[in-house]
Amino acid sequence: MSEYTFRMEMHMHTSEASPCGKASAAEGIARCLRLGYHGCVITDHFKARTEQELLGINHDLPWREKIDLFLSGYRNAKAAAPNGFPVLLGVEIRFKDCHPGSENDYTVYGVTEEMLYANEGLYDIGLPAFRRFAQAHGLFVVQAHPFRFDMTHVKPKYLDGMEVYNSNPHHDENNDFAALWADRYGLLPLSGSDYHGDGPRRNAAGQWETFHKKKAIDNPDAVRNLEQFGEANPPGGLAFCQTVSDNAALLTALRNRDYRLIGTEI
Repeated sequence: MSEYTFRMEMHMHTSEASPCGKASAAEGIARCLRLGYHGCVITDHFKARTEQELLGINHDLPWREKIDLFLSGYRNAKAAAPNGFPVLLGVEIRFKDCHPGSENDYTVYGVTEEMLYANEGLYDIGLPAFRRFAQAHGLFVVQAHPFRFDMTHVKPKYLDGMEVYNSNPHHDENNDFAALWADRYGLLPLSGSDYHGDGPRRNAAGQWETFHKKKAIDNPDAVRNLEQFGEANPPGGLAFCQTVSDNAALLTALRNRDYRLIGTEI
């Protein structure tokens, strides 16, 4: 495969493991296939109190049960994917000690199930300590949607890359600023859809309307994208020149910058 034709969704949630997810893992895989992706990374939210939000309980689960719940979306996605469609495990981690007013998220690639089971409280240790953990375990750390208005900029030394294109329709991502920042500080640029399954839907009259407010969409660019992709913004992701079937192949391609961005000309 000499051209960059292997398309991979890099930022994707499931309703099984992310409280904000509105699409099941199986629905997410169907969406990937419809849009012509050849693989995906499941990056469900990995943070404190996720189980309380998902299960409606008011107590913590034992760590192993937490990880079982977290992995449920990823495992269901693997089960739903056809043969030859790789589903890799990632996390979108949020630390307890984030700055006041900040809700920083970091997508992390190269994670394994065994690693999560064996390291209780990873989201409690903070970004500097996690950076040391990531370097020791060969992980790739990316600040997700860094220029949303409630994000806080962090020292580039804690990151490998920055998400310069995020196509989530519910936030002002300021992707152009993220691209400038990544270029200025030598961070590898990434793209992802941040798919939650809560995008616009057609109503009974055939109009596109927002998922949450049920308001008709009249923005010409959004309508054009909806007609082409079924989503208000062009979907994101990365295109590789070879099949990415496991963490080793993904990490090698990322570190060598051997990929192209999907969804943006940035």
